[in-house]
Amino acid sequence: MDIPLVDGQYLGHLDVAWSDAALRSALNSTLLLALAQLVGVSLVLLMVVWLGVNRLIFRRMRQLQQALDHAASGEQAADMTTLPVTEQDEFGAITRSINAITARLGRELEAGRASAEEAHTALRNLRAAQEDLVRSEKMASLGRLVAGVSHELNTPIGNIVMVASTQHEVARQLEQAVTEGALTRKSLSTSATRISEGADLILRSARRAAELIQNFKQVAVDQTTDQLRDFDLATQTEEVLSVVSHVLSKTPIRMVQHLEGGIAMHSYPGPLGQVVTNLVMNAVHHGFQDVQPGTITVSCSRQGDHACITVTDDGLGIAPEHLGKIFDPFFTTKLGQGGTGLGLHISHNMVYGPLGGQMTVQSTPGVATTFTLLLPCTAPNP
Repeated sequence: MDIPLVDGQYLGHLDVAWSDAALRSALNSTLLLALAQLVGVSLVLLMVVWLGVNRLIFRRMRQLQQALDHAASGEQAADMTTLPVTEQDEFGAITRSINAITARLGRELEAGRASAEEAHTALRNLRAAQEDLVRSEKMASLGRLVAGVSHELNTPIGNIVMVASTQHEVARQLEQAVTEGALTRKSLSTSATRISEGADLILRSARRAAELIQNFKQVAVDQTTDQLRDFDLATQTEEVLSVVSHVLSKTPIRMVQHLEGGIAMHSYPGPLGQVVTNLVMNAVHHGFQDVQPGTITVSCSRQGDHACITVTDDGLGIAPEHLGKIFDPFFTTKLGQGGTGLGLHISHNMVYGPLGGQMTVQSTPGVATTFTLLLPCTAPNP
């Protein structure tokens, strides 16, 4: 800074200097201290707030969550626990609500457990009753075969009795002729002819009776033992149909058989025979109402490593609304007329069970109904 002139003369120059370093240093120290105090107070406040929130909110929320998880995983009423209500605030109200929910859930679990036990008991009883009905149906089927065989045996046995009576009379007449000395070559020849004819008729009738008994014996053994064995499909089917044919002998229904020979099976002839029997009987009772004329055709053929069996009738057919229900247990259109509704259901279970095959049906009302069985030649292992 220049000094003003004195009496017109220049006296000199003055420099003045000032430093604020100390002030800045003091100000920075003060600011750092204030900032540290602020951060410290903030941390303390944050810790206090966190502890308070954790104690008052988060910890109680975790307790509520654990209680809900425990209630959700519980399977019995004893698993439900009641939370203590320590505060009369919003969380206390929520806790009371949760206690009410868990208590109700416990009651419902207990009721559900009791209902489940009752349902299991009812299911066991139902299965037992169904097994009894299935056994009854099997025995009824076997009983029908017994009645049929008895009816069929009446003819050959009646012939045997009649011829035996005639032979007895011929023998008596021959003895009388010998006693009286009236025996001639002609009467002896006539008596010998009559005896020979009678013997032939007795032999044929006895063979027919033996065949019927043998067929029924095999069919009965198969249906009662469910034994796995080797057999020829055509021969086995023919034996079954020979026993069932007594039903058709009393009706105007004709049976036609197209059985391909040489189909070797390693399967269960008993269930197979019962299925064929049920299908034929079903056709007689439902397709022809036991009295209407018609034809039942039973066929079997080989399809690769499977055997195909069809049972076709040209009877009344199956109504479209019934077609999807015929394999259901206890479904029958003969309710109150002796029908149990188990014949086709049992057949369906046998085909898809031990026989390891498939069963389908096609029907056109008033035209024809065909049941088709596709069975493996070797039944699956049990």
